[in-house]
Amino acid sequence: LQLNPKAKTPDEIKVRRNLEHSVSASVDFSLGLATSIGLNTGFGSATSGCCFWVGGTVSQWFRQDTLQMTANVTYTGLSQEPYTTLDLDQMSVTTLANLNGVSAGLQFYHLTTPSLILRGGYTLIQRSDRPLAHGLQLEGRYFMGSLNGSVHLAGTYYLNKGVIEPITLLGEVDANSVQVQWHQGLANRFVAMAGYRRYLETITPRVQAAPEAKTGSDYIHGSLRWLFPGDRPWTTSGIPELSLFGGFYIANEISDNFSEPNNGVMIGIAFKSALDLKKKKRKRRRPKGKYKGRSKSKKFKKDKYKRKKLYKKKR
Repeated sequence: LQLNPKAKTPDEIKVRRNLEHSVSASVDFSLGLATSIGLNTGFGSATSGCCFWVGGTVSQWFRQDTLQMTANVTYTGLSQEPYTTLDLDQMSVTTLANLNGVSAGLQFYHLTTPSLILRGGYTLIQRSDRPLAHGLQLEGRYFMGSLNGSVHLAGTYYLNKGVIEPITLLGEVDANSVQVQWHQGLANRFVAMAGYRRYLETITPRVQAAPEAKTGSDYIHGSLRWLFPGDRPWTTSGIPELSLFGGFYIANEISDNFSEPNNGVMIGIAFKSALDLKKKKRKRRRPKGKYKGRSKSKKFKKDKYKRKKLYKKKR
């Protein structure tokens, strides 16, 4: 994180490493064939602060298991180092040390036809430093069997307007985006993706004389995912076996109307495993003869003939 972007000499540049890490956990409960509930929580920390979140979800299937409705609520708390700076309309802004917010959403997932999936959602976000925000998401996925590929179309809309105090960097925000992606299956083990995303944002300043700040960005991205040979499906043998073991390579390039284009790459591996938690009952061997419950001593081993004869007599 370069703290002095106007520096001209190496002595004027101050660089601070920003390390981020997080941990999360979730659990889902099935209440019958069509209903489920879930709980999730997590904690994240960085050089500038830390946050935590806790939430819950409720899901229900309708129309012969072709329409799924999901409602979720999440509470988030944030602690950060407060600082004072100038925002886009040259107002002095001092951020808060402690922030909190609540988000609630309703999503749907519809299996329209064997080749078409429609999904969308509506979200409300309430933060302690900003007015109520509204978000809308719509997406459609169409699979083409003859090409072994699918096309994804998505659009989003975000609106955050109201009285905004000088404790946050942005004024009123009105933003929207559209995205198109093509996913192509290759040799039953590779999936290639190429996509384009257009993002438009308008920020209304808090000072009447300041002009509106409009941002537009083009996001071109692609990825390649694959599975390694020797993968096995989930098993219930009690031994954890890999159900998915593969890798991914993602490349992207972003260009907008206020900075130089930038690009980046990311590569990694991912895997899943399954473990049967049901304990198998061990069959207890029935002790034989008059040595029931005793350890195998020398006499026990020598009287093998007598033990067999006595056991047959008792039977």
